Amino acid sequence: MTIKRVANGRIKSLKRGREIILKQMVHRDGYMQIGLCKNGKTRTFQVHTLIAMTFIPNPDNKPEVNHKDTNKKNNRASNLEWNTRSENIKHAFKKRFARKKHTTYLGNEQTKIKSSKSI
Repeated sequence: MTIKRVANGRIKSLKRGREIILKQMVHRDGYMQIGLCKNGKTRTFQVHTLIAMTFIPNPDNKPEVNHKDTNKKNNRASNLEWNTRSENIKHAFKKRFARKKHTTYLGNEQTKIKSSKSI
């Protein structure tokens, strides 16, 4: 089976000379997964990892794939990068804390609390 990337992060397979788009599933952790069969045995892979392994060079042999925009379903190669665990965690915190200020209302008093997160 030959795997090709589709522009929107979906995966095509060449099966018996025909291209087919493989069905993806959302894992409980929010990442897209796909099942690939070989010799009658199915193995599940994370889509972002397959795309990174196939289309993104990893000269430093970094072990994790990061979604630059933090959207676990955006598996376009341009949105993926190889990272160390430490780099991945720092990126997640940076993106999480960089979000807009939000307003929270507490109880029936409608007490307005503005909060902003910063590092």
